[in-house]
Amino acid sequence: MDSYVNEQGNSVLTSQFLRKRGTCCKSNCLHCPYGTTLKKLGIKLISYADNRDLVDGLIKELNPSDFTSHLLAGAFGTTKKYADNQAYALTLKEVPCGLMYLEVGKIVDLKLKEHFQDQGITESYLYSLIGEI
Repeated sequence: MDSYVNEQGNSVLTSQFLRKRGTCCKSNCLHCPYGTTLKKLGIKLISYADNRDLVDGLIKELNPSDFTSHLLAGAFGTTKKYADNQAYALTLKEVPCGLMYLEVGKIVDLKLKEHFQDQGITESYLYSLIGEI
């Protein structure tokens, strides 16, 4: 897939298309596979406390069974896989791109949306940001 239409109705080029082009245009494309957007703009980490709706939406989208467990735990006090304060939404250019769980400063789970998996958003990259939390 070379592009998709986002929620605003705009056509967005995928990292697959941009990589086929063979060179970076340096214009901070959302799905830049060459690292330009990550280097210039970076990922923003948003805690559960700062935006519960965003994190819940990502949990539901990236792992629906976790979302159900998460809701049941909140309502009935059952054991959750992760505590609320461990969940962080990842955004790039204000677009939600993934979900990360931290436990005592260690990444215990990382899930990226499909179109953000070829951009260098790795655990080592995220560890460089954790000190900023």
